[in-house]
Amino acid sequence: MTTNAFHLKGSARSGASCSWFIAGAMLVAVSTPGCASAQRGDSVSFEARHAADCRLASQVLTTGEPAPRHAWAMSTIARCADQGPQALARLWSTPPSDGAALDELVRTTRRVRDQRILTALIASTERADVPPEARMAALVLVATYAWPSFAYSWRMALDSAAINAGRGQGPGIVTDEHALIGTSPPGADAPGMARAAVKKSSDRDPDARIRDAASRITIYIEKR
Repeated sequence: MTTNAFHLKGSARSGASCSWFIAGAMLVAVSTPGCASAQRGDSVSFEARHAADCRLASQVLTTGEPAPRHAWAMSTIARCADQGPQALARLWSTPPSDGAALDELVRTTRRVRDQRILTALIASTERADVPPEARMAALVLVATYAWPSFAYSWRMALDSAAINAGRGQGPGIVTDEHALIGTSPPGADAPGMARAAVKKSSDRDPDARIRDAASRITIYIEKR
């Protein structure tokens, strides 16, 4: 049987020549040494760009400069397995009191799972000098380490009646399957740590709203 073949020639971005053959319905690549080298170079270039982006994003979130890059940095840091958890843990050591900034931090934090983040979140729930809204937000995120699909907003969590009614879960639930796992993955004891932290807040938080919400969250995650 005779097969008609057509030869195509292309160029890698480096200028190295790459060849493909179309045989019937099949596309067959013939990789020349120059083309293979260019492909390796593309991979190295991507890794280098990613590393540079992570360094810059961490710098922006640590120093605040350059300020116009803040939104970009928050989006980018969630794709950084090492600098991401480091930067987010630092941010949770002094979380914002502004609602919009807190929402942004919560959204980004949901996308990364790391023991360093859990430790920082728990520390925030235990500090009376942290604004109550931020303590509540940290507590909701802590609960996700016991049950990853727990997705109540901190605003709804402060409304205990909403938890009782099963309201408050937002779209785009993030679970371990979809989140970036950092270079210090949550340990086997992370769920137990999370449950203990939520229970502690239900007993000791100075804000009655948070104590009430934490006690109901404890019941909620234990029923899963």
